[in-house]
Amino acid sequence: MNKEIIKHWSNKFGIPIESFDKKGIIIESSKLNKNEKIINIFKTATNCIVVLPYERASELAALISNITLSSKFKFEDIYSKFEDKIDKIIGPIYQGYKVDDSLYDDAEGVLIEEIDSKTIDFFNSELNEHDKMILGNFSKPIFAINEDNKIVSLSHYLFWTDKVISVGILTHPKYRKQGYSKKVLKLAMNHATDNGYDIAYQTLDNNLNSKLLASSLGIKEYATTLKVYLKSK
Repeated sequence: MNKEIIKHWSNKFGIPIESFDKKGIIIESSKLNKNEKIINIFKTATNCIVVLPYERASELAALISNITLSSKFKFEDIYSKFEDKIDKIIGPIYQGYKVDDSLYDDAEGVLIEEIDSKTIDFFNSELNEHDKMILGNFSKPIFAINEDNKIVSLSHYLFWTDKVISVGILTHPKYRKQGYSKKVLKLAMNHATDNGYDIAYQTLDNNLNSKLLASSLGIKEYATTLKVYLKSK
């Protein structure tokens, strides 16, 4: 796995970086989760790290202490043990990263200063609520492809650390499956590579098209994550 990306998760979860080298089911507690009441689960081919909120670590760890990692292991094996305590679940989320610093020679699009109101209205007229939220979270640097005298596909990246960025993409529904997403995403990734950043890629694990796009761009899956929000006691 990419060391800089693992440093990001170590800091995000508030656990030692050495935890990611261990095998099997690893139970950690984090004071970062004390007020959020969140369980973070980070699963790879060889381990599954369960990060419990500090104030409830003993209570929750006792419920899952007998779980082992196997080829048939599923996230449900963990969160079903405290199902009555769960408020909501986000994920599973596919986690990938670009394995090298090569550039794409067929990227297309332009760097733009901001998404203008005309483009926002054009997109929002066809987007579902989830995609509207994604569009609202776009921030610089932003890249765009124009077609038919309007912006039809957007990409950008967010900073995880001073060395790691995570790329995002959104294409207008009427222009999907026409190659725009791949071209403008390549432009964002080229820009990040030129500036010396390691590139991370996230998508819902059940979004097959997004995962196939990632694979076609040389992105390698390294983990799947799940975030579990607990009810208040």
